[in-house]
Order: sequence, then C-alpha cells, then structure tokens
Amino acid sequence: MAINGGVFTQDFRTQLRKYSDGATRIGDEGRLWYNNADQTLRISDGETSGGVVISTGGNITSNITVQDEGTALSTAATVLNFVGPGVVATGGGATKTITILSASGLSISDGSATDTVTVGTDTLTFSPVSNETTVAVTNNTVTIGLPNDVSITGDLSVGDDLTLGTLGSVINFGVDSEVKLTHVHDKGLLLTDTGGNIPTLQFVDANESISSNGTNLIITSGGTAFTIPTSDGSADQVLKTDGSGNLSFATVSGGGAPALKDLSAGVIDTSNDSIAFIDANDSNSSKQESVTDFLSAIAGSGISVSSGQLTASGGGGSSITVQDEGSSLSTAATTINFVGSGVVATGTGATKTVTIAGGSGSVDFSAVGESIIPSQNEAFDIGSSSRRWRDIFLSGDTIDLAGSTISADGTGTISISATGVTLPIGSKSGDNKLAITSDSGGVNQAIVLVDFFSAAGGLSTANATFEFNGTVENKPVFVGTKTFTLANGSAFANSEITLFQF
Repeated sequence: MAINGGVFTQDFRTQLRKYSDGATRIGDEGRLWYNNADQTLRISDGETSGGVVISTGGNITSNITVQDEGTALSTAATVLNFVGPGVVATGGGATKTITILSASGLSISDGSATDTVTVGTDTLTFSPVSNETTVAVTNNTVTIGLPNDVSITGDLSVGDDLTLGTLGSVINFGVDSEVKLTHVHDKGLLLTDTGGNIPTLQFVDANESISSNGTNLIITSGGTAFTIPTSDGSADQVLKTDGSGNLSFATVSGGGAPALKDLSAGVIDTSNDSIAFIDANDSNSSKQESVTDFLSAIAGSGISVSSGQLTASGGGGSSITVQDEGSSLSTAATTINFVGSGVVATGTGATKTVTIAGGSGSVDFSAVGESIIPSQNEAFDIGSSSRRWRDIFLSGDTIDLAGSTISADGTGTISISATGVTLPIGSKSGDNKLAITSDSGGVNQAIVLVDFFSAAGGLSTANATFEFNGTVENKPVFVGTKTFTLANGSAFANSEITLFQF
C-alpha cells in the first residue's frame, strides 16, 4: 500500500514524514532527507528551499561551481551542457574533451597578449586591448561595429546585403590601397588611383574599359582608346577622329555640295525621280532607285501601286468613322480598342463581336467609390415602363422629387394598394393628426382611440384601448329644440346633447 498516495520524504535521522514538501521544505542545517517524488537525496544548508540536491536517480553526484568572468553563478551545477555549432563534447570514459571551434575555424588576434570572446544569446563581442570589434545579431541581421580598423587577411564572403552606412565610405583596393572607390553623397561613386596611374573600370578585359586622364573621359573599345572632348560642339556637327583616337566636333564637308537640309524644294515626279539608298548586298554602296520601283518594293498584301501612289484595299486598311452619341470624333480610326472590365471584344475572322456586360446579366458596382452623376441634367431615366427596377434600398432618409422631399425615420410603413393608401398610426397633416374612421355598427364615422391605464395594470402599457366616436349618427351636437328636414323628407329633431359614444 502506498504511503500518503506515494508522496513522502524520509528523514534519515528521524522518521518517515507524510508530506510532499521534499522539494520546497527548509530543514535544519545539515539534515538529510529523501524525496521519492523525484528520487533525490537532499541536504539542508539552512536557507535553500528544498535543500541542496546531492543525489539524483539513486546516483551520488558532486556539485560543480560555475563562474562567469570569475563570479560564481547563483546555483551550483550537476550537469554542464555545451551548445553551439562550434562546440563539441566528446569522451566515453571519465575524461571528457570539449572542443570549441578549431584554430582554422576561428582566429582572434590583435597582437596583444589577451583576446577574450564573450558569447551571449545573440551577441558575439571581441574585446581586445585595441582595435575593438563588436558583432551584434538581431533579427538575423549582423551588425559589426568598428571603432578602429579591422584587417581580414583571407577572403570575405557575404551571403546577403553588404551596407556601408557612413557618408563618404571608401573601399580600398591593393596592397597600398592605391585604388579607391569612394561614396559621393547623393551623387554616386568616385574611382581614384593615388598611385599616379589612370583609374580604369574594365569590362571583360582591358580591351573594353572606361577611364580618365584627369581631364578627358577615355572609352576603350576593342583595344582602341577614344578620348572624348571636354565640351559640346555646334548644332549639326559630328564627332570625328584624328586617326589616333582623339575625337573632336567638326562640320561635315561634302566637297562643295550643299547639306541635305539646305536643298531647295521641288515636286516629285514618281515616274522619273529617284531616291538614294545604301545597298547592303554590295558592300554598303550608295545607289539610287526610282520612286515607283521603291513603292512597289515596299507595298505589301492589300496595297497596290498606281501612278506613284499607294492604295490600300481589303478590310484592314480603311479608316473607320467613330461617333459618340451620333457626333463623329475629330479623326477617323484604323484601330478601335475596347476597354473596361465589362467590355470584351472577340472574333478570329472578319466579323468581330463586342460584348458589353449588363444586357442579360448584371453589372457589378462594388468598385464604384464615388457618386454616379449623369452627364446632362434631366436627360436620362432609371428604367422604363417596360423594364423596371425591382426594389430600391437606400441608407439615407430622404428622396428628393423635383425639389419635394419624402423623409422617413425608418420606423413607419406606408402601403399603397388598389383599395387605397395605408398610413402609420399617428399620421399628420402638417402639425395636425389625421382623423380616422370606424365601420363599427355599419356606420362609417370619425373616431378617436383612447388608451386606458390602471394602477393595477401599470402606466407603461395600456390595459385597453377605447374607441370614441367623433360624432353620432342620430345624435347631433346642438343646443335648443331644433327641427331639421332630412334628405328623404322626414323631420329630424333632438334637443339632447351627445358628447361621445362608446
């Protein structure tokens, strides 16, 4: 039978205790007890809750004091767990070997006697005597702070972006750092050579490059260097070379012939006149061809040449007049582009079909983000006598009919039928309530509905509603003895005054 449900502590110098406080009790200093809940042997130091564990799982273990920079941690240790991709613990016997990277994997040196590496949760900090380098990792971003210079003797590989965040940052190249690539704020990059050479940016090899002699831009193509002028030339001038790669602006000379722009105007004779062209099949020789032959050569399908004129025939070449509401646009069209999500043009043959949504289907106004306003005043209808809208749902409370408004607060209901208009109770004409009638007793006459309340029934809800006649069919309201002749010729007289009737 389990004692105390299987939970107890055992004082070795006293007796079995029917308590489950083996991991929390504070015993007398030096007292031993056994906690069967976790199978630990514990000794009290007089103040530690649960005592100090000296055995786990039946094994006697020694506590190890762990220090951080010479300062002991708050609790001792029975297990040391070495973590990290560069930390390996090995050994099958009593001797264990802890390997933290290798000499080839991480090298820390600044020339001083001591290099200290502090490894935290996500920060690796190098703290030497000089040339301090700080590496911080936050959200997969590595930040390296360089208060002083840091030298890397081997290759540096960066798997993602490399950012130089300082204005005027410089990348130095070469043993002497003679070639420099400098950031120019809000402009770009500056390539310089402090070794007295011409700074050059090469493409593929030295035969294709861009450089500068300090005054001129030099472009090398195919091994030939061309020196670009430092200033622009005049209008219509061209670049020419002196045969040594030096380019300059010059006016084209045609051996006395006028420039093309200076030729006089004339009338083309399509039968006799010619045009100049370059014959690529004859070493790019300059030649002439008659205008008629030239037009015949470029005429394609559906285009014919007659008397030096091109004539389009067939379907695609004719202009199309486009109208808007019966008025033609200012220019004709050869292409019509139908746009809009509800407009679709189809057809692979001569006949094309343009489908505009909304005929038999519906038009989606979900994307409308503004008021729908007609282009003209009092020109368009919503629906027709044969095609009517069904229901209108409005979130506003007013309908404007030619300046007259119909407003509602959302509580009353108005019904229109062949038998007449049904208005909500309490309807008014201006500030006056409309009179209502009753057909009770076969007499159609004006009535007044009066709610009846009682103390027993409460004053919030009427116990009953009484119908008072505004007039009585055979009881006229007048004073004195009066005689009236009715429409049928009989006399009607009554001196009684009737104020109301149930």
